[in-house]
Amino acid sequence: MTPFDKSLRDVVKPYLENQGYSFNGKRDFSAIVNGQNSVITFQKGLRGLAGTFTVNLSVEEKTERLGTIRINSWSIFINKFFGDKESLLKAVFLPKDKWWKISENQINMNKTMNDVVKMISDHGLNWIEHNTKS
Repeated sequence: MTPFDKSLRDVVKPYLENQGYSFNGKRDFSAIVNGQNSVITFQKGLRGLAGTFTVNLSVEEKTERLGTIRINSWSIFINKFFGDKESLLKAVFLPKDKWWKISENQINMNKTMNDVVKMISDHGLNWIEHNTKS
């Protein structure tokens, strides 16, 4: 088992199971939140992003990357002003997608996964809760 997979099972799985998510044994965690299916997926990078991973949050058909939902006052203003329109300002001022490095060192990989769990706790679960409200 790779350090990535071991950390997923040893660090992330207990936390998300405590939040009501079930693990599919690969890289997906799912739960029913407010009557809607929500999924947290750990996606490994390919080609130019090999050796990295990101986390995708999905509620029904809506998907967001964990790294892009760190909200601050400026991003709230830009989102309110531009709405769903893509713009250079949104590209410049909104949070950037986050890809974490996959380490072959178990201790380092566990530290990285602990950072990811903190981000899921601080931002990800709130995003899911907000997007499952009717």
